[in-house]
Amino acid sequence: MKSNTIKEWQLLTGFVLLAFAYRLFLLRYEYVIPSDGVFYATLGKNLVSGNLKEGLSTYWPPLYPLLIGLSSLLFQDLEFSGMLVSVVAGSLLVIPVYLWSRNSYGKDVAYLSVFLTILSPLLTKYSTKVFTESLYTLLFMTGILTGWSAISKGSKSKFLLTGLLFGLCYLTRPEAIGYLILIIIITLSTRLFSNQLQFKKILLNIFILLVAFIVLSLPYILWIYHETGTWTISEKMGAHFQTTTHIGWKKHWYGLSDNGQTTLGDKLMAGHRLPRNHSVELQSVSTQMPNLTDFIFPRLKALKIEYEEMFPKIFPPLFMLLIGLGLFGTIWSKERAGREIYSLLFIISTFAGYAFFVTNERYLLSPLSPILICWTSKGVIEFVNWFIKTKGNIKSGGFLKNYRLFQALVLVVLILSILHRIIDPMRSEKWDLPYELKEIGRWINNHSDPSPLIMSVSPLAAFYSEGRHIYLPDEEYLLVLKYAMLKKVDYIVIDNRFIPIERPHLKFLLNEENQHPGLELVYYYDEMPNYKAFVFKLVNSTESSELTKE
Repeated sequence: MKSNTIKEWQLLTGFVLLAFAYRLFLLRYEYVIPSDGVFYATLGKNLVSGNLKEGLSTYWPPLYPLLIGLSSLLFQDLEFSGMLVSVVAGSLLVIPVYLWSRNSYGKDVAYLSVFLTILSPLLTKYSTKVFTESLYTLLFMTGILTGWSAISKGSKSKFLLTGLLFGLCYLTRPEAIGYLILIIIITLSTRLFSNQLQFKKILLNIFILLVAFIVLSLPYILWIYHETGTWTISEKMGAHFQTTTHIGWKKHWYGLSDNGQTTLGDKLMAGHRLPRNHSVELQSVSTQMPNLTDFIFPRLKALKIEYEEMFPKIFPPLFMLLIGLGLFGTIWSKERAGREIYSLLFIISTFAGYAFFVTNERYLLSPLSPILICWTSKGVIEFVNWFIKTKGNIKSGGFLKNYRLFQALVLVVLILSILHRIIDPMRSEKWDLPYELKEIGRWINNHSDPSPLIMSVSPLAAFYSEGRHIYLPDEEYLLVLKYAMLKKVDYIVIDNRFIPIERPHLKFLLNEENQHPGLELVYYYDEMPNYKAFVFKLVNSTESSELTKE
């Protein structure tokens, strides 16, 4: 028995290493850090350098940046350090997926689940990018695993571990606090199904869960209160909720507020808080609240989009059929019913919860993919068992009567159905991403003083120049110029990838032959004609001062 356990863990270690090698290979196709990754990486660098003032954010949770910062102590390249954190987390995801599948459905399903987890286009996609999804999915799936063990066995140590895991989830993505509430509700509901459980014991378990969560989360919550003067779990959550419940928020996210002193994007994401009033005030957003109909219908529409558009992209029809077969192909025992209902509650609450905030595959489906993969694998086994038994009943021979061969054949068909998505990253070109801003940043780094302040729609140029980022306001040209002078911007970056979409009224700046009052063109990047970019400096002249006078 002991030798079998050792062999099982050796095999699982091999799967982890295989996942790591595959994700490490895919890093060669990561040409540019994502915009969110810029802020995570920059915060991490500041954290490990001891600069807590610029290393902590009320918008970006601290755990992922901290891990990037620690990784950067080993590797000089900050971007690679961030990607490596995601690669490691994505590889380790194999372990909770295997344990959940094996405990739920047996080893055959567990091995299939691991194999699909390694190859999953969605999971590999975020396992190679500087995003929180890979780390969050690992912590989330492990929390679900320990949470079920805690609830089903009433183990105090497992409740402690579950509280710690969801505390780490919260420090990775603040909305995870909602799942803590869900686990508390599920724990309380166990009293309804088992008279053997004493209510005092249930309350003690919940107390242990809460204490463990609070130990990790409270210091950050207290810090947010100190910075904002408001009790909130995150300014990110508040901003996203307000932007989905107020009218006209979108054009004001990057509009000037606080008497032209800042933008909401700078105050929240880029960390340019004003000296005293740190709290997020959406003053430029209409305070007119929508009526109940206007509030509910967008939520229902978001749920429809999640189900009809996003879900099929990740799980095509064949996967959907297998998920249904895996979930409902056999009669549930009492124990399995509890586990499946437990999983379904997480699925339903995730879809419903994100409909109130944001509809995005990386927020929504990445953490749920492991559970759906487990059901898919169970569906494969159910189908193979049905097929083999049916062939046996009609006394049909051939190689398809071999259980393992037919199982492998079904798996091959399954992989072929998503093969185009598996190889998509390998077909990508650097110009599919804003690579021109990376080149712009490198040029600035070689031609500027240390840590220049760069105004742009995207933070990429600032990251690759090792500088600081400030958003190009969504305002008319003269107000942009005035804001740039107020903030003492070193460079303004204008590109034709983002400007025509994000700031269409500033498209005239893309004409390098024109003279733009108050600006001097110092660099023009046109290696890829479809994605040219310009670097301007402010002209400190009487003409500029006259232009920006009110």
